[in-house]
Amino acid sequence: MNGIPLVLGAIMAGIFVGFVSLCWVILNFMPRWTRPDIYFSVTIRPEFRQTPEAQRLEQRYRRQVALHTLIGGGLTGSSLLVLNIPVLSVGLLVGGLLWQALGSMAAMATTRWRVLPYAVVPVATRGATLQPRTTALAGHWWWLGPLLILAAFAACLGLRWDDIPNCFPTHWGPTGQPDAWANRSIASVFVLPAIGVAFWLMILGLAAGIAGFTRRIHSRGPGTSQESSLLRITQWILLGTAYWISLLTGTLSLLPLLVEMNSPLPTWIYAIVASELVLAGVATVILARIGQGGWRLGGGAASESALASEPPVGDHTPDSAWKLGLFYYNPDDPALFVEKRFGIGWDINWARRAAWLMLLALLALPLAVTVGFGLAVESKQVGPGPQATSQSASKPATEPMVVETYPTHGAKNVAPTLREVRIRFNQRMDQSTHCISPGGGSFPEIIGQPHWEDDYTFVLAVRVQPSSMYEVTINMGEGEKFRSQSGQVAPSNVIDFQTLSTSSETAK
Repeated sequence: MNGIPLVLGAIMAGIFVGFVSLCWVILNFMPRWTRPDIYFSVTIRPEFRQTPEAQRLEQRYRRQVALHTLIGGGLTGSSLLVLNIPVLSVGLLVGGLLWQALGSMAAMATTRWRVLPYAVVPVATRGATLQPRTTALAGHWWWLGPLLILAAFAACLGLRWDDIPNCFPTHWGPTGQPDAWANRSIASVFVLPAIGVAFWLMILGLAAGIAGFTRRIHSRGPGTSQESSLLRITQWILLGTAYWISLLTGTLSLLPLLVEMNSPLPTWIYAIVASELVLAGVATVILARIGQGGWRLGGGAASESALASEPPVGDHTPDSAWKLGLFYYNPDDPALFVEKRFGIGWDINWARRAAWLMLLALLALPLAVTVGFGLAVESKQVGPGPQATSQSASKPATEPMVVETYPTHGAKNVAPTLREVRIRFNQRMDQSTHCISPGGGSFPEIIGQPHWEDDYTFVLAVRVQPSSMYEVTINMGEGEKFRSQSGQVAPSNVIDFQTLSTSSETAK
């Protein structure tokens, strides 16, 4: 995997495979979670689900989903083989996930088209109640918990401000090595807790929105309490998500205190991210056992049998308003949120401007905070590559620092075909000066004129021998030294590396 650590590659592969597998499980069983009189977004009589024709259609849908999952999973898995080419790797990853999602949507839409001949007209009569609906949030004061967690992390950062390096990594590339750094500032240090607060507000808005703006199907009887139970359980799941995001963003905000400037991203971070799959799986199982509208809370199969003797109610929305069976568009319906017909939860009425504005406001909040803080952070981007050499992260931010070298400091597997030693700094350098000298070990044979590739990167053309140890020092000799365009001299540094006995060992 071209230098990708085995543990890191295994963790990333597990996350990708786990996500694709979870999506497959959800898509596979989703047709059975909807209300008994809704089947592939079509209003039907409940007993139709048990007919051979319905079973045949469902099996055909599942085979199509499995095919698209295999193709999407193959593309996603292939992204791990080209991690050294970030654009291609990300393209394969995103392409695989989109293939599974769009292919499964197509499978659902074609199955719905085949179910439409069996559609029936639902009961047109609708009930109403004079009792005010309950819009209180489940959890009440527990919603303050995520804020308190983020405040605790922010307080820790404030109390240990002097321990935070003047320059620390802010992004790690596909190989787990840092490829962007930032100077210490209010924006760069507290950006993640601020993003956590923005996501908390977004999730709180969603929880309040489904409580106050969703249309209930039943106004009396068991269906009313079942719908209320689903609403409360959904709000508890959203609350749990808010806690998880607060812990994640808070933990990541401590990385400047936990990780040195040129250290790889700790593998335990990937374990925290992977825990989201576990939480998503638990939430999926809970919602699947409840069923859309909470209908399974009334006895599951027994409830379905009871409904078979009654005219279908559906969800009081016309089949024709469901585009592809997934998107509700009805200008004549004043509702902002309606029950999903495929899956569990709620969808917006895409014909209502107010619904669009509410959705955009919820999504724009964390995005605005992220972009705003990102613009405030003075980050120097460095292209992905090998691990940078060791360097003290406590140097003043005005000093130019080496952030990347090739070969890396301490490398033991350098090919004897090496022809360049590359040194990259974190800021624009004065190209009229440089200082490269031998250290305590052998110095590579220089075969060309040393030159600057750009304002950040210095290149030394060399020739090396197999099974040899080399050492190159930076700014340790006499004369003009590496300095920034503002005149600041770079600290001294060392690059030592060892070549393999033969070039064929590199591929092992």
